Amino acid sequence: MLFYLMITKKAEIQALYRHVTKLHQDHLSIQGVKLPRLENKGEFTKDALVLCHLFKEIGKPVSKSQLTDTVRYWYPETNDVQQARHLGRQKGFFIISGQRGDAQAKIPEVSNIRLTKTDYCLVTMTKSYPGFSGISGHRSTRGGASFGELVKNYGYRCVTCGSLEGEGNLLNPLVATKLQEGHMDPNKPLTESNTIPQCSECNRAYRDWFIFDGNGRVTDINIYSTRWAKKYKVIK
Repeated sequence: MLFYLMITKKAEIQALYRHVTKLHQDHLSIQGVKLPRLENKGEFTKDALVLCHLFKEIGKPVSKSQLTDTVRYWYPETNDVQQARHLGRQKGFFIISGQRGDAQAKIPEVSNIRLTKTDYCLVTMTKSYPGFSGISGHRSTRGGASFGELVKNYGYRCVTCGSLEGEGNLLNPLVATKLQEGHMDPNKPLTESNTIPQCSECNRAYRDWFIFDGNGRVTDINIYSTRWAKKYKVIK
């Protein structure tokens, strides 16, 4: 086993985590990215171990086997290390994956990074993962001071079906696309952080039946909608 591939010193992990914490407080917390706990019941968390390892090699490819070696040093029974994947798109850290093909995306920050299918890379600690939907998996990170600015940040397209404002709707070409303020979570006020642009076709079709993330994807049913309340019992 190659010990230089892993982080085996407690003091090194603590020092790396302090740097990660400072950068997170300065840049990522306001973007809705949540920092994993360093310890749980006196043991380093697996999320923290993986994040610290990636931070140590920030901007460079780190293989899944290297991350696995670090985690297994502290948790010998570990079989599969998925923390890097979860810390990226799901939790918001700008971690790209060779498996997802992130490095092939036309994003300036990743244009010079070359990954194999088993590699991960923490690109930066100043920006969240592109398209990350934010706090609690729902908040939009592309908000604006007005709905017009929000629409602009979404490229003047319906976040759900992709129809371009003013052009024939993709769901009904006979209708010109008109964007409306769509509720991400119908149970909360229609505030800037709870709004996505939806065309009238999508907004009318989905009504208050679903809960969306900032990318227009359905994340859950709205159990309090009359559509579902008749079918399912709410457990309080």
